[in-house]
Order: sequence, then C-alpha cells, then structure tokens
Amino acid sequence: MSVISVIIPVYNAEKYLNRCLESVLKQTFHDFEVICVDDGSKDNSLKILKQIAKQDDRVSVISQKNGGAAAARNRGLQNAKGQWFCFVDADDAVHPMFLDICLHFASLYKTDLVCFRFSRSDGGDYPTGYINADKIRFKLTDYPLKSAMSKGNFRIPFSVCTKFYKKSLFENIRFIEGNMYEDCAHTYAVLKKHHRTIILDQKLYFYTRNMDSVSNTKMTTKQLEHYHALMLYLDNLYADTPSKDYKIIFRELYPRLIRNQYKCCRKASVDIQNEMFKLFCAYLREYRLKKMMRASGIGLIKYMRYLWLMKKY
Repeated sequence: MSVISVIIPVYNAEKYLNRCLESVLKQTFHDFEVICVDDGSKDNSLKILKQIAKQDDRVSVISQKNGGAAAARNRGLQNAKGQWFCFVDADDAVHPMFLDICLHFASLYKTDLVCFRFSRSDGGDYPTGYINADKIRFKLTDYPLKSAMSKGNFRIPFSVCTKFYKKSLFENIRFIEGNMYEDCAHTYAVLKKHHRTIILDQKLYFYTRNMDSVSNTKMTTKQLEHYHALMLYLDNLYADTPSKDYKIIFRELYPRLIRNQYKCCRKASVDIQNEMFKLFCAYLREYRLKKMMRASGIGLIKYMRYLWLMKKY
C-alpha cells in the first residue's frame, strides 16, 4: 500500500499535462500512487494519461463524465489508498522534493496537516534544485484557523493544492460539487477541526496562470451565486463552533468574500454590470439580516458603501 496518494483532476489539460505528471513522477520520495481523474476532457488529455499510466505503474486513470474539479477530487478520494493525501492541478507543477519535505516535517513534528507556499508560473520551467530541509523556516500551531487569516509567509492559503493532509482529516469532509469556490469551502472545513499543523516558509508548488481555467472566466452572475452559496455553507459550518472561531470567520473571512463579490461586479462588462450589482445587493440584504455583515466586521467605510449600494439597487 502506498504511503501517499496524489490526486490530480484533469480537464482539457493537454497543453500542461506532461509537465505536471513529470514533476510528480520525478519525486525524490517514491512510495506514492497517482490517481488521475479525467473529468470528461474533450482534448487529448485522456490519451496522454493512458500513455503515461502504461509507462509507470504508480499512475492509475479514472474517466468520468464532466462534473467539475470537486467531483473529480471526490472520485479520487474514493479510490485513494494512502495514509497521506495531496492534490495537484493538471496545469501546475511541484518541486521534486515536495513529497519528501512534507512527509519529513509531518513525521518529525507529528502533525496532521502540512501547509506550504506557492509561486506563479508561466507553464514553463520551474525550480528543481536541492532544498535543505534543515534550513526551512516553519511555524507549528494547534490553531490553524487563525493562521489562515494572518499575513506574511506563514499565512495558510485557501487552495487545497498548498497542503499535505493526513487521511483522518477527510473524515466526514468532501468537496462541494458544483461550486467554483470549493477550495475555500474545503479548507475552512478542515481548519475547523483544529488539527496540529505545520506551515513551511518554502515554495513547493508552482501555479500556472492558465487563461482558459475556471478562475479566469468572464464575470457573470454565476460567480456571485457561487460566493453566496459558499457564505451560507460557511455560516452553517461554523454555527456550532466556539465563539472565537466564529468571530474570526465573521471579522476576517466574510469581509474578504463580500469584497470579492463587489470586485466581481466592478469587473463585469457594462452590459451586465447593473444586473450584477442588483444581485449583489440582494445578497447583501440577506447577509445583513443573518448578521453576517456588520460594521464591526466590515469596517465603517466599507459598510457605508454597501448600505449606499443597497439603496441604489
């Protein structure tokens, strides 16, 4: 049985797929499995995956109808046999010592979650040089939720691809299917458990800015609808948590998510901007009614701006 399961959701990624798999298969740690879930690709992604699987028996390929990244990740989790999980997107790459370093720190400090930094890439070359683990700065915490709201090199990003998880962290947690912000929902569901966490000041993941990806799609009401669903999910998730946890969510996370919705409206094309702001304001009224939006969390100036928008729309 493999120690680590690397789960890769794949959708129309033929341009970057060989690079991604090469970065994973060239790891200095060898006892792992790679579960590639082709999510109904219309290009040559599935063909490429099958060719690579024939060359390396650590790679298995699952094919399914298109259901989105969350559905593909959930399918991968169903088939994962490792004691540790991690996720890599098909257009990204990882450092060759990625698994070695994560497992080293997890074992040495008896942690359930390892978080690390990422850097942006153009889809070409990425750092592959030797990393001395003894020189990596790190932070240990039993309260990772607070670190997710911090700033600097020890902040926990929301992306699931910047984490190395112990299998037990996934008990009763799955990705929310059909929501483009499933990373955020999943991360805060995990952080709610307050597991022992180590945060590394080291870039091990290389995110490719792919203009065809979901995160770079044209602004529509869909983004607002998904943000709205995310906020209601989080509010329900943290409803029964200690007051200090909810306070962090209320004062730190909600304002960011509301601000992101506002930015979506600002970035929308002129022909739909009015519709976007109307929907945004309808959601603001709901957030205010549910006490998810208050001046004490949002800040007086932004709160007054939102009140003005609600009167306008």
